[in-house]
Amino acid sequence: MIRLLQLATISLLLFSCGQPKKEEAQNDQEKKADDQVSQKLESDTRSAEQEDESKGEDEYKIVFRKIDNRVLLHVADSLIYDSGTIGDNPELEIEFFLTQYVAEGKNEIRIDSYNGVEPYNQADSHWELAYDIYKNDELVEFVREASDTGDVGKVFEETHYLDEFE
Repeated sequence: MIRLLQLATISLLLFSCGQPKKEEAQNDQEKKADDQVSQKLESDTRSAEQEDESKGEDEYKIVFRKIDNRVLLHVADSLIYDSGTIGDNPELEIEFFLTQYVAEGKNEIRIDSYNGVEPYNQADSHWELAYDIYKNDELVEFVREASDTGDVGKVFEETHYLDEFE
């Protein structure tokens, strides 16, 4: 009987001592797998950052602050935004990232502004336009134009060449 109790005690000790080792081994394997995933993510992030740096591609955006009454934004002769008619001369913050639209050699943007409401045959005494252009989050151009002459239809056109911004 004593022998049986000794064997049972030894078995329990071996079982209880062996179990944590198994869990520790499993935890070590999980930790190694997590470390490998972390290293892969860090490597991918560094590669992506290096790739972006090697491209040397600048990020351009335009932010419209005021539109009265309508604006059209063209990039490389393609219309990418039409505000439609906006009334009451509101304060705005309409932001467009331009880089995705710029093709090599086609780095110009054109802004057309209209006063009044289509078909632009009725009087509208005031128009106003305000926008900023950013290169890599640094302001490189700001435009503020307004008039009270009562002109309607196309009242403003400006072309900007992105590669000229330093």
